[in-house]
Amino acid sequence: MRKIKILVSCCVIIFLVILISIYIFKSYSNTKPNTKQYYQVEKQALLTRYYFSGLIAPKTTNMITSPADGIIKKKIFHDGEYVKKGQKIFLIQSSSLQQRYQITLSNYLKMLNDYKEKKRQFTAAKYLRTLNYIADDEYFSKKDAKQEAYMSLLQAQYAMYKIFKEMGITTKLSLYENLNHREINKLLMRKTDEFPIYATNSGIVLMTKNINNLEKGSLVKIGQSLVSIGDMQQLSIKINVDEAKINQIKRGLKAKITGIAFPNIVLIGHVTAISKQANKDINGIPAFPVIITVNHLSNIAKKIIAVGMSVKVEIDLTKKPRLMIPLNAIFLRKNKPYVYLKNSNDKESRIVPVVVGETTISKVVVLSGLQAGDIIVYSN
Repeated sequence: MRKIKILVSCCVIIFLVILISIYIFKSYSNTKPNTKQYYQVEKQALLTRYYFSGLIAPKTTNMITSPADGIIKKKIFHDGEYVKKGQKIFLIQSSSLQQRYQITLSNYLKMLNDYKEKKRQFTAAKYLRTLNYIADDEYFSKKDAKQEAYMSLLQAQYAMYKIFKEMGITTKLSLYENLNHREINKLLMRKTDEFPIYATNSGIVLMTKNINNLEKGSLVKIGQSLVSIGDMQQLSIKINVDEAKINQIKRGLKAKITGIAFPNIVLIGHVTAISKQANKDINGIPAFPVIITVNHLSNIAKKIIAVGMSVKVEIDLTKKPRLMIPLNAIFLRKNKPYVYLKNSNDKESRIVPVVVGETTISKVVVLSGLQAGDIIVYSN
């Protein structure tokens, strides 16, 4: 019984081997032999596509500074918030500004009175000259004095406008305004120890080191940076380009910008700045900062895109036309590249050594060994 089972098993195995052999034979029989392909060598533009990563930032930012020493009494915004031009963002308390206001206003009132007096004297001298009661020298002296007083008044008025602007005061002064004692006292007694700070432009309040830790009660100095506002109407993207590619990047090159946060939007920008000083990237490799600027955004993009979003930047480089052939037309002999060059009799081909350069997915640049118009032969 055991011998019968062994015999049956052997027969089954032999039968399966025969079937597999028949299948393989038919498969090889139905396979077409490699066909020859002909390719005419010609010059083609070489397109190289580079990809970089970067972060969204506003193209322009405006820094707002404190006009005086003081203490922040109120902060009227949140970091990263959108603010409008003219919106009140800080309220600062300052005794030094009040002192400057008093001195500047007193000087203005003094210059105004001096000008009025010099003007009165000149008017009188002008009348007396018509009666020949005074000499020409005295007349011109009064005229010059009036002109000097006028220039001094203009300077004092500019100083008042400047400090009024710092304090958010909209009072307008006139060179010929007749201020009575009540109006003068009103200006002198104005409470100026608190003044507002307004946004100089619409945009995003940027979270910047060293200036975003200001809160209520913080001390500030005159000229100190209070906040930076970024205008998101135009964008700036900084990418890092390694030293092998930096000399291929030129100003004006077009760039396509995409991001995972705005998958259906493609931004178009251009290279606007290329640094000549390298920084070290996270791997210690020299990399050169390059700035991409986006000048036009759609209304949808303006609503979706925010500061700090990550993006992918695509830059296409088109080089001058070069001789190119299919990559699979190259074969190696002793690690040197060769091709089959078709002879003029259309039946034979000969082996020709070539020197190759850059490659794409399917083609390779031929630096020497072939000429435009040559026909090469290769297997499919």
